[in-house]
Amino acid sequence: MDRDPKTFIFHWDATYKIDSLAYPVLVCGISDVGRKFHPVAFFLLGKESEHEYTWAMAALMDMFREVCGRALKLTYVMADAAKAPALSVEAFYFQLGVDRVLMCFYHLVANVHKRLVGTALKSKALVYRHIYNMHYSRSWNELRSHWVNAMNAWGQNEELAAREFTKYFFDQWINSQSWRWQVYHTPAGFATTNNPCEAFNKHFKVTCVMCVTVYTERSTHGLCATFVLLGEVVEEYSTFQAAEFQEAAAPSDKLVYRTRRLVEYNLLEVVPSEFVYDLPNGEVFVRGVVPRHAISLAYAFEFKLNRASIDDAAAAIGDNVLDPSNFDIAAAYDYNTNTNNMRHESLSSATPQPWYGWRVRVLPRELRCECNYFFKNSSCCHVIFALQATKRDVQGNPNIPKTFERGGPQRSQTTRFGRGRGRGGRSARGGRDHAQVGRALEFE
Repeated sequence: MDRDPKTFIFHWDATYKIDSLAYPVLVCGISDVGRKFHPVAFFLLGKESEHEYTWAMAALMDMFREVCGRALKLTYVMADAAKAPALSVEAFYFQLGVDRVLMCFYHLVANVHKRLVGTALKSKALVYRHIYNMHYSRSWNELRSHWVNAMNAWGQNEELAAREFTKYFFDQWINSQSWRWQVYHTPAGFATTNNPCEAFNKHFKVTCVMCVTVYTERSTHGLCATFVLLGEVVEEYSTFQAAEFQEAAAPSDKLVYRTRRLVEYNLLEVVPSEFVYDLPNGEVFVRGVVPRHAISLAYAFEFKLNRASIDDAAAAIGDNVLDPSNFDIAAAYDYNTNTNNMRHESLSSATPQPWYGWRVRVLPRELRCECNYFFKNSSCCHVIFALQATKRDVQGNPNIPKTFERGGPQRSQTTRFGRGRGRGGRSARGGRDHAQVGRALEFE
């Protein structure tokens, strides 16, 4: 944490089922632009209350001053809709220099999902489509435009109108302290959810360390054993488990593999600039091809998890034509990603992808794409494909050639014994003929 506060996001989240007395363990840490979580401190709380969180933050500030010799500063703080953490941050808002408290987007989606229990798939698809449009907003003005569209669409849906869903969403997620869940509040590439911290919490419950030790072995511990357990975690994450802090964004393994699948099925292509307009060096046009019915089938795969048939799911978005031959292509297009996230690979703000694709820049430290997905994640399938097409590494540097040309005059190749590649005759070096070579351990 002893670095520029604009280069990380502060997370804190309580996890249970660690000790037998059900005391929550508060995990504090930071995530870098690569979305890697770096634990900083652990607190064992009596309960999740404003007083307990305030005590934990004050203790963290004191420890930082003791170790680093200066005051702790936080620019971005990730939170959920719980009041206790938010109120405790407000108590030290100016001392910490907090610029904004971000809302965990996953927490919003999870709460909306609970609110929509029992509604038709068509209504759910309508809600999430507009929520993701608002989430990918690049400014307040764009958010306001998407919100107006959402109100009009939700107001015309009888199910949502009967549940007063528009009023609920406005009161809880627009006109409240939990409204900063749009990507323009977070620097590109950084996490927009509390997932880095929550994934680390699983370390206590499930994850193995060095494929040998499981911390909790899926069981609870006594209070004293819990302190010993936390001490072991602190020691390991301060030594061999310590992850390097990333200064630059890098594509995830899932995104790289999905891009490979898209290339395999010819769903990404480079459009020659002479067909559009000239581009400067280091820029190309990359077009993402959305196969017919791919979005429909992607929704089908998602909704099937909710015990709906593929036909029902496809009908929910108005597409009843399903060609079995398209399933492989749809599976490649939909691989390991959310359908609404995929839609924003083909959008720039609210503008659809033009026929010639997106303008992609692949110069060192200047990776850029016009799509919404890149605006959020600082990486996308278009950039990865453009880097491969222009033979550059993930940072935009030209790949090192695997073969080199020999400079100067060249002579005929010879072996170490002076023989050329041909089988007959003596070489220019004067080596012996094959007939003159004796057997092993034999002298002339």
